Parts: sequence; structure tokens; C-alpha cells
Amino acid sequence: MARSEILSAPTVGFQSQMFLDSRLTSRAAGSGPARLETSIWIAATKGKETPIRMTNGKHDAQPRWSPDGQHIVFVRGGDKDESGKAKPGQLAMLSLSGGEASTITDLPKGASNPVWSPDGKRIAFVSSTTQEDIQKAQHKKNATKPGDAQAESEHESDVHVIGRAVYRSNDEGYLDPKHHAHIWLLEVPTTSEELPKPVQLTNGNFDEGQLVWSHDGSRIYFLTRRIDEPYYELPSTDIYRVPFAGGNPEKFATIPMDIGDLVLSPDGRQLSFHGSVAHSGLDPETARLRSAEEVPTHSQHPRRPARCLRLGVRS
Repeated sequence: MARSEILSAPTVGFQSQMFLDSRLTSRAAGSGPARLETSIWIAATKGKETPIRMTNGKHDAQPRWSPDGQHIVFVRGGDKDESGKAKPGQLAMLSLSGGEASTITDLPKGASNPVWSPDGKRIAFVSSTTQEDIQKAQHKKNATKPGDAQAESEHESDVHVIGRAVYRSNDEGYLDPKHHAHIWLLEVPTTSEELPKPVQLTNGNFDEGQLVWSHDGSRIYFLTRRIDEPYYELPSTDIYRVPFAGGNPEKFATIPMDIGDLVLSPDGRQLSFHGSVAHSGLDPETARLRSAEEVPTHSQHPRRPARCLRLGVRS
């Protein structure tokens, strides 16, 4: 017996004819405990057709349409290593012309939040993998036999040295100050056998996320907060942009609040986002910030209602 429910917000697809979502399914495995699985589903926007299950992975989520509507990229998890430990999720791609989904990343710390470039030739995503992680993984693959001396010497200690006020998360457990979410980029493979080599676009000691491509595909906007221990400061968020071809990220604006759901307007002149308003105003020489409309919310801070906001984009 199985029960399913929608797990993520639907994503409208090519020509607004179809939409995607990921659904959580609870399956009873004999007399044992129920297994929770997520898969990718597709349905017509008219709502008169039965949704179709597109993937059969154990934990498939975050589906994203390609610009031409011919492929779907998503995050696939649920695999385990030889010791039984869960592996991090990787990006996978499914062709709507038929066939099975193929994994297109193999990073030690996994990959998530994929975003297609406007021309459909590249995919930007987020990973906390470091170059040291990649080297260690390669050394492990090159080990000639189990118990290889080099592999044994690279065993990571499970001792945690606490040097910050906030060091644990309810979802993640102990936080790892050595690993931060950064932006990576890969060329979309032309065959299912091809495993592209992703390129790391950003680095440093701060997390990045909420990736948004410019409409000409020349750069990527993202959110970050470049403060060492931000929980000691008033809420704020930095918007940066980085060329897709590589280079130093450029600070675009600082918003005096926590924001999310970054979206670029159709004409490319404004960025929209939502946030909890603490105080308004930005440096007029940098950008322009104004309230668009208030959105109903169950905020814990009734004096700081969530609002949709817009930011003028200047090159």
C-alpha cells in the first residue's frame, strides 16, 4: 500500500503546457517500517489528465525544465556506499524522448539546486565540495587494494573542535566550517555516457545560493552573507553576480534584511525577492528598493511583515 503527497512547489514547463513536481511516497515494505521515497511527476497544466511518474529513484527532487522543454535535470539521492552510509545527492538528467535518467555529477559532497542557462547549454548548481575532497576521492579510487596505506592515512577524524557560538543545526547536525556552499557550472552532456567535468566558479568562507541567470547568459546573480559570524549582526543579505566564464564575483547590492526567492524580471531590469522588512532604503547610487505589495504570512514578527520587494538592476 502506498500514499503520496506533493513535496515541492510545481515548476511550469515548456510553453506552459506541463508542470513538474516531486512527490513523497510512503510505501509499506512487508511487515517492516514504511519507506519514504520521492520521485518526479509530470502533469498537464489543464489539470484534466492523470499525473505521470517520470522517475523511480529513491530520493528524486528539485526538478528543473530545460529551456527547450526536452530535458529535466533533478537531484537524485538515496544511494549508499560500501559501508552503508548514505551518499550525497547528485544531479541527474532525463530526456523526455525516452530512456533512463543518467547521473551527470560525481562530487564527493554532492550537488543541488540546479539552474539551466537561458540557452540550455550549461547548468549552474551549488555544492560544498572542495578541491581537497576531489583529490581524496581520486586517491581512494586509485587505491590498489583494501587497507591501502595511503587511503588509511586520509581517514577523517570524528573529533569536533568547537570555536563558534552556533555549531549545530537541527537538520544537519554539527556544522562544518571547512565546507561552504559554492557555485559550480557544467556543460550539458550530449550523450548519456558522457560525465561532464564541473567547474567551480566561486570560493571562500561563505555560503552562496539562490542562483539566477541573466537573460543573456553572461552572468549569474546569487545571494550570500559575507560576515564571519552573522548571528551577532542585524539581518542583511548581499546580492552578488559572477561571470559564467569565471572571474571575481561583483557585489551588486546589500539588502538590510533576510531575503529569498530571487527572481529576475522579464526585461532584465529588476530583481524581485521577498523579505521581512526591518528597515527600508539602500544607497541610491547603488540600487533602488521599494515595496511592491504585502504578502500574507504567519511571521513570528508581526511588526515585520513579509513583503515582495523589487531592486533596480544597473550594469
